[in-house]
Amino acid sequence: MTEFWDNIFGNIVGDALFGLIAFVLGILFSRYREKVASITKGKPTISPDGEKVVYEANGDIHITDSDKGLHSLVGGHNNRFPLWSKDSKYLAFSSFYNKSWDVFVVSLKTGKAVRMTTAPGPERPVGWSDNGELLISMGGAVLTVSREEVEKRIQNG
Repeated sequence: MTEFWDNIFGNIVGDALFGLIAFVLGILFSRYREKVASITKGKPTISPDGEKVVYEANGDIHITDSDKGLHSLVGGHNNRFPLWSKDSKYLAFSSFYNKSWDVFVVSLKTGKAVRMTTAPGPERPVGWSDNGELLISMGGAVLTVSREEVEKRIQNG
């Protein structure tokens, strides 16, 4: 019976001690929480091939991979909503460019980004189809851009 009470008492004390340590660490690091949240606004997203991770931070889109490590992929504007193509070759994103949200696509092979939309309203990439079409939300409608058109624009810059 003593063993039973020792286990109960030990668990309660252990849980309380763990809770106290977590509480103190939370207080100590709370001032950094806002800074970390402002740096990594967008949730990290793993590429479909599992080789890379992309996230938004301070208006830039950053990517990590096993070969190159961490680097800024696209900077200079307010860039948001990165979205992987199904084959992990392209990344679509929205950028606040020239007083409007437009959609761009960047080739991960070349690093070249091209503008896909120029409408005055807000546009946002919402998906890639299985056959490589880019789906863009444009004021309630969905624009479909073929894979061929994406590749042509990237090639012609």
